[in-house]
Amino acid sequence: MLYGIKNVFQFSIEGAPDNSLVDSNYKKNYQAFEESIMLVTADSFDDAYEVAKKKAREAEDTYVNIYGQTVLIKFIDSVDCYSISESELENGMEVYSNIIETDTLTSPKKYIEDNFRIDNSKKHMLLYR
Repeated sequence: MLYGIKNVFQFSIEGAPDNSLVDSNYKKNYQAFEESIMLVTADSFDDAYEVAKKKAREAEDTYVNIYGQTVLIKFIDSVDCYSISESELENGMEVYSNIIETDTLTSPKKYIEDNFRIDNSKKHMLLYR
């Protein structure tokens, strides 16, 4: 069976910046979180979580950003699992779904604004050096 597992990663910054590299895009006390959906093959939801957690831990990494600081990418947790299909993937097939409950005062526009903030700017603090 195929499963889509949502993993959460934390991007944290360590060390002081090289002052000669600091520009107007530099942000003090910066961190970021990534939600990533991973496709895994497993026999059950429990097995899918275990496979995803193992692979996500293997994806942990460190590198130096454009300000000379160390960026740590740390796996936090697998937070959701979605059973996809036993058949082949097809064009237009749903691979993930999550139902979010709100009160009746929350408009669709407000829901999108609050939960899916789109930021098209570069993530300068995460750029490789």
